[in-house]
Amino acid sequence: MPKPTFTDVNQLPLSMTMDHVAQVLGIARSSAYELAKQVDFPVLQVKNRLIVPRDAFFRWVERKSLEKEETA
Repeated sequence: MPKPTFTDVNQLPLSMTMDHVAQVLGIARSSAYELAKQVDFPVLQVKNRLIVPRDAFFRWVERKSLEKEETA
């Protein structure tokens, strides 16, 4: 089954899976799970699932982008 293509941030679910994170960032699923291990990554563990709140995820991306600009 093909993965859905999202053309707008608001099309993503409010509670994203690690597959969504990987798709948005254009990285492998295993790399998304590695990101989830970072202390500042916005992830919630619900039983055996990792859930990423969409809005917190995009704030994290923005913050990381700004940090990179400041160190460049």
